[in-house]
Amino acid sequence: MTIAERIFQIIDTKKITQKSFAEAIGANEKTVSTWRSGRKPPIEKIVPIAQALDISVLFLLTGEESPDAELYLSQE
Repeated sequence: MTIAERIFQIIDTKKITQKSFAEAIGANEKTVSTWRSGRKPPIEKIVPIAQALDISVLFLLTGEESPDAELYLSQE
């Protein structure tokens, strides 16, 4: 599954509108719609996307969670 597919699967599951999602990440709704057709979101939007969807960056990028992700984050 691609990053874009993962984004829209979560958007659909959480019943978030594309417009509200675009606003939450500071992007144009038209730009977000291009991701649905396969275009990759820019790197500078990865963290805002993860935050807006309430997921980790690791999950957004890979679809997997590290079993020790919370341990690592608590050490920072």
